[in-house]
Amino acid sequence: MVSRAVVVASIDAARAAGVLLSPAVTAELQTLPEDQRAAIAVAVGQIGPDSGERVRFRSPRTGEQYRAIVPANPDAPVVSYRPLKPDDKHGPGFLVTGLIDRSAWDGYKAADGAGVLDSALGRLVTEG
Repeated sequence: MVSRAVVVASIDAARAAGVLLSPAVTAELQTLPEDQRAAIAVAVGQIGPDSGERVRFRSPRTGEQYRAIVPANPDAPVVSYRPLKPDDKHGPGFLVTGLIDRSAWDGYKAADGAGVLDSALGRLVTEG
């Protein structure tokens, strides 16, 4: 279990880095157990331009590269985010765009590792 002090420090770090949560993420967080919310808060506190893993999908609206951070709690969903753009009207920082079900993330990683995402069909899916 993550301590309250660690969660508070993580939230403060996220605010300092300009991290915002989409309304959908905020709503989904309310449905998760407290231990998963705490693990996600710690992951969000680690968000930065080079943290997490690069994801092959880009924002359809901005073209920005998505990244993901896998929380330490194996039951918690994976945190997906992208850099904010000027038209987001929030200044520099990052937007947490979604929480990815851990089994879906594992499937994505398996497909990526097996080269499926490098196929013509995989590129069609990841590049639009």
